[in-house]
Order: sequence, then structure tokens, then C-alpha cells
Amino acid sequence: MGDSKLYHQDNARNLSGIKFITRIPRTYKEEKSAITEAISADSWIMLDENNKYYEHHVTHFEMQQRWHVIHSRSAKLRATKTVNKQIEKEYKAIDSALMHLRNKEFSCENDAKNALSSLSSKFKYHEIMPSNIIEKKRYEGAGRPKKSCQSFKTIYFITGCIAALFHVRNERLEQHSCYVIATNAQDCDLQSGEVIDAYKNQNASVERGFRFLKDPAFFVSSFFLKKPARIMSLLMIMTLSLLVYSVTQKHLREKLRGNNETLPNQIDEPIQNPTMRWIFQLMEGVDVIYLRVKNKIQKKIMGITEIREKIIRYFYPSVHEIYQIKIIKSEASG
Repeated sequence: MGDSKLYHQDNARNLSGIKFITRIPRTYKEEKSAITEAISADSWIMLDENNKYYEHHVTHFEMQQRWHVIHSRSAKLRATKTVNKQIEKEYKAIDSALMHLRNKEFSCENDAKNALSSLSSKFKYHEIMPSNIIEKKRYEGAGRPKKSCQSFKTIYFITGCIAALFHVRNERLEQHSCYVIATNAQDCDLQSGEVIDAYKNQNASVERGFRFLKDPAFFVSSFFLKKPARIMSLLMIMTLSLLVYSVTQKHLREKLRGNNETLPNQIDEPIQNPTMRWIFQLMEGVDVIYLRVKNKIQKKIMGITEIREKIIRYFYPSVHEIYQIKIIKSEASG
């Protein structure tokens, strides 16, 4: 399972040896072709009211794959905002360029038209149409010309009008409303709905954890590394930590659902899908105290409230021992 950075030519050999689900980068022309084919076919299969998909089989990087073109309403809303900003920015750029072009002299009509055509080709969402070519006579010498003087040259000025290319806007909106998820798993092993759900749900695990780990609220001290080996070591530790975080969170949520129980969230409402970040906050205040009694050191765990004990009991007996929670026989056998 991975995002688009997983999928590239250099990694194709590794991918061919495993079952993968990943997003196809937009840098590949095959991705755009797949989206264009899905839009043209218009044979979408509805996932829900906001998402639909189109599946077709391809061979890419010498691997048999199933590519799922996902059309998302939320992606279209994001694309609409982005494209509208691009159009507005482009219009201002054209208007400024036209202002300078109107003041430029040309020696013939063709030069003026070619300059306008060259300028128009630089833009994506607009086209510049020639509206008027102005012809003027200019005296070639110095000072005021005499009435009998015939030494004049003809110069040309051109003006244009801006025309919006709505079909280009609509095509780009449709393209950016879609993305492609690929897998080499067969239909019998993993159905299309399962592939899409698995890809979408990956953000709820390790990948999202990197953002959490860098959050100041996590109370991790900042430090700097220069050597590549140390940076790689840190990334390994971070990835392993986030994997443990994700597995622990999954285990807790499954226990809550399996027992039909809940834990309070930040506003004291019962939930069955708490994050481990919130669990860490609930567990704050547990202290370890060491007492010397008759020359013997005794370890005491303080601050175990009812809610904290409830959380601890969802985990394994080894965790109970750490917190000095008495193991119930049914829990030990489970």
C-alpha cells in the first residue's frame, strides 16, 4: 500500500514481486489516457453519492494491472477552485501583455498577426483574437516634414480581444476530478470496492502519523541531523514507532467494537474509534513511585483511575503487569 511515489520505473521490479495498491502519478501520460477513456466511456460504477469509478485492465511496466479511475465530487470542488484561480491569474497576464503589444510597432500586417498568434499560444484557458489592425504613416527623417516630402514609411499596430476557452476549462476540471488507483491483485483476491477502500483508509494509519509526530502538541524535542546515515536511522525509528501506534490503535478500536463498549472523547461523548493520541492524553497523570521499606525497594503505580484501568484491560496481560493491574482469568484466557 502506498502513494504515487511508490510507483515508478526503477521500483517496477520490486512491485512485480508483491501485491500492491498504489496511486498512479499524474506525470505518466497513461494516467491521463486512462482518465480520458473513463470519461469518454461514461460507464461509471457508483461507490456512494460522492464517488464513482471505472475499471479497466492494462499492462504497464510489464505488469498486468487493474486500474481504477475514481471520480470524486470533493476532488472536483478542489479542482474548481484551483482552475478558477489559474484562469483569473492568466487573464490578468494576457491583459497586461496585450497592453504592451498595442504600443508595439510592426513593419507589416503579417508581423503584427504573427506576434499576436505567438502571444496567444502561450496561454491555456484563453485565446487572443485580432480585432483591429491600425495603419499609420511616419516621416522617416528628422524634424517636421515639408509638404512636398514623400519620405514616409507605413507602420502597423494591432489590438486584440480575449476569448475564454470554456471547453479547455471543462476538460481540465474533469481530468483533475479523477485519479487512478492501480493494483496487480486479481478480482478473485480483491474486489474493486475493497481496493479503493484500502487505499483511502491508509491515511488513517501510519501515513497520517508523520504529521502527528511533527505536531508541537506531541511534546517531542527538536534536534538536527546532518549525516545521511543518521537521518535514515531516524526515519526507520519514526516509521517503526508509527507502525506500533497504528497497530495499537487498530487493536483498541476492534476491542471496543467487539465488546460493544465506548470511551469518552474530548467533549465527553461515547465513541468507539478513539485515536491513540487522545488515549495518550487520557493516560497522562500515571506515576511510578519507588518506596524503600525495610531496605527493600517497592514499585507502586499511582493515578490509575477507572477510565485508565478500563483502557489498560483492553490490552494484553503483559501490559496489565506493567501497570500492576490484577489479571482476570477470562482476560488471561482471551
